[in-house]
Amino acid sequence: AAVGDPAPFTFDLELDVGTGTGVGRGARRWRRERWLVTATRHTFALPLGERPRWVAADPELRIIGQLELRAPADMLRAQLVEAPSARARRQAAEALGRRHEPATVAALATTLRSSRAFWGVRAAAAGALGKIRSEEAFGHLRSALRARHPKVRRAVAQALGGFRTPAAAKHLARAARGDESVLVAASAARALGSTRQDDAYEA
Repeated sequence: AAVGDPAPFTFDLELDVGTGTGVGRGARRWRRERWLVTATRHTFALPLGERPRWVAADPELRIIGQLELRAPADMLRAQLVEAPSARARRQAAEALGRRHEPATVAALATTLRSSRAFWGVRAAAAGALGKIRSEEAFGHLRSALRARHPKVRRAVAQALGGFRTPAAAKHLARAARGDESVLVAASAARALGSTRQDDAYEA
């Protein structure tokens, strides 16, 4: 194809889209949309009868590629709790890392603390709190260093490494020396170096 051509090929794109209008199975709707892709950029409109509480695209990872989720904060918080697939809830957690509202921090903290949530979603919530980097986010991450699941503690340690404060270094040094999981301890040690504190390398 020559430079400037709209696309070197065309194909049919089938994408699963889920919407939620409330709490419970009856409030979820899934549909498979099919669009003809003929250019490198497309905008697709999905008509709905009412404003949904959340919208999830490709919840079961059928499409190979990256998906960036952008939606109002209230819809992302609802998706974090109500979406039926772990992938959709994780997408919401990652997207919420770009929001700094108190309600968002509280929602992420609730997910991080929940022992019933999938560990991957809890890890994504930890990462989002690490991106927010507020005092409240730090407090929730510090407490989550005591989480029972080691993969959650690893994610928490990695998130704390972005704070670059003496308090973060203190808690990471403790985890690096004393966590029962060698993988968590190793992650805490790496995160400790990321804090760039003068005494981090002596811990």
